[in-house]
Amino acid sequence: MADRYWVGGSGTWNSSSTANWSATSGGSSGASAPTSSDNVIFDNASDAGANYTVTIVNDVAGFPACANFTVSSQDFVLTMGTSSATDIYVHGSLSVNPVTAGRYNVSGTNNGFAFRGAGSYTISVSNASLLAERRLVFESGTRTLSTNLTGGNNGATTVQSGATLDLNGFTFDATSLGFTLNFGGTLNFGTGGVLYTASSAAVTFTLSGTVSAANGHVWMNTTGAATLQCGAVTINQVTMGSATCDNITIIPTSSSATFNTLILGGTVAQSRTVIIDNNCTATTFNFNGASATTNPHNRRTLVRSGSTTQRTITSTTLQNVQCLDFENIAFSGVTLSGTSIGDLGNNSGITFTAAKTSYWVGGTGSWVADASTRWAASSGGAAAVTNFPIPQDTVVFDNSSGAASSVVTIDAVYPRYIRAGIGTFSASARTSALTLSAASAPAVTVGGNWTNGSGLTLSLGCGLYFNRNCTLTSSSVQFSSSFEIGRSGGTATLTLADTLSLTGSVSVVQGGTLALGSNTATVASYTQSSGGTFNSGTGTLVVTGTPFQVTSGSVIGTGTVRMSSASAKTFAGGGNTYGTLQNAGAGSLTVSGNNTFTTISNSVQPTTFNFTSGTTQTVTNFNVSGTAGNLVTITATSTGQATLSKASGTVSVSYTSISKSNATGGATWRAGC
Repeated sequence: MADRYWVGGSGTWNSSSTANWSATSGGSSGASAPTSSDNVIFDNASDAGANYTVTIVNDVAGFPACANFTVSSQDFVLTMGTSSATDIYVHGSLSVNPVTAGRYNVSGTNNGFAFRGAGSYTISVSNASLLAERRLVFESGTRTLSTNLTGGNNGATTVQSGATLDLNGFTFDATSLGFTLNFGGTLNFGTGGVLYTASSAAVTFTLSGTVSAANGHVWMNTTGAATLQCGAVTINQVTMGSATCDNITIIPTSSSATFNTLILGGTVAQSRTVIIDNNCTATTFNFNGASATTNPHNRRTLVRSGSTTQRTITSTTLQNVQCLDFENIAFSGVTLSGTSIGDLGNNSGITFTAAKTSYWVGGTGSWVADASTRWAASSGGAAAVTNFPIPQDTVVFDNSSGAASSVVTIDAVYPRYIRAGIGTFSASARTSALTLSAASAPAVTVGGNWTNGSGLTLSLGCGLYFNRNCTLTSSSVQFSSSFEIGRSGGTATLTLADTLSLTGSVSVVQGGTLALGSNTATVASYTQSSGGTFNSGTGTLVVTGTPFQVTSGSVIGTGTVRMSSASAKTFAGGGNTYGTLQNAGAGSLTVSGNNTFTTISNSVQPTTFNFTSGTTQTVTNFNVSGTAGNLVTITATSTGQATLSKASGTVSVSYTSISKSNATGGATWRAGC
């Protein structure tokens, strides 16, 4: 091991240049470039009588390296910079103490320190921010802080497998690019260190390795989205988000994750969404809720899982429990109860506020912003903010809701997730004109029946999410939104009471069912994923666009699916049994999956049926024909044949153009003119 002193002022540090290295302080240059076993020192004698810049360069021999890295007293300003993405490999301790403020700085965005070397070493800086512009990577060995430290503005701080970062009771500020503790790495808080960030940007902390010493505090004081990913860790205190942070996500990869105290940062009435995406323990959970008397419309906090799976939070003490909504959450160890607690579905261990009926009064206004002047406890009654509807409540619009042509705008409750949560929606008594309006996402969540009135106009750019059993009565009012059914865990069936006209799409997900009964529903498209159900009853689903797509789930009923687009469209049946499939648009219809139909038919000519090559469509009736000069084309999607199978009887088609088709199954297939 040797000492290498920088001399001569500005120069380049790479793996081979000797122009600025000396064996002694202020000595002659020409000493060999430092290696991983040599100490590097910048001191008062390193300059040439002026401010100087050390440019770090990665050459063919690799990154510059040293054992201990020391910046001691500086007469002039030392600037460390790079011309490319270059780290300094430090195999020992790091000390940056220029004594006089401002005499050490970093330029460029590509430089960092990579800490290597087995053994235990220290990191010390005279000002916590001196390494703020450095990317910090802990690759091996143990590094113990002896001062507060900020790092990582030009790259997330990473503790890799086999490395330990010991905060030693100090604060490490990971800045806006976050912090990652990889599996196999160790983060030691010491006697009460703080892993911290203060940022207006979205920040993610990932703690996949070992977290030792339960006295630590993880504090993500960010106005942007705050995300904590963690394994089977135990942390004394976690504070998530600042007062204005509206999106908090906690993703424990292990249900053993334990937070002795979990605090949702800030106390300002800011609506926010908190996603907890696995079971965990929050022994004391402080929600920092708003006043239910003055701010029930600032719902303050929605706590939900990140999927349809219910997540369990084990707690013993709950604080500031008011103005909260829950979805797919269970509490264990304590029953959550408080003021203005909303139920968005699939929850347990929670005592929810008793449902009430809220009447809109006063005419034109905004759902949330005008909460104190537009919601009453009776038809035409006096408005009060305490009447603001929460997710289990019934919302009523009637002829006492305001003058004709009033416009009610649903403004966002949770900006990133819910525009409003509604239990039952009733406008059946509204016969004079009223428009219910909303911009695009987020959507309105509906947990009960929805009934339109003859005077209602819907101008909803956002979607409607039906997460419980609901009977929908459209009263010939067209919906201008999209529908999603079954979004929460459990079951949610949307049953039509009359004809539905929907300009948007329908998506049926886990636990959801669209039940037509004997009614006709007109939609832009229909998609269904795992756990969904399409119940056509004896009704008709008219798809004006594309696709009709069942990825999985169930199909029941004998009703009709009518594909009416004049452009190309697709029917992906998922291998299920259907009543009638009708091509009712001039555009070609591509059919995929090995499906069974009571009837395949067309109602327009000319048109085309493209059956996917290699699939089989089993039919009871095949009622497909063109007219003179308007042929119906029956073909396959590629060079291979598609099979049409009917068990018995005779099938006759006329005015058709047939290719790449295998007609089989026992029936006689005849093609006429």
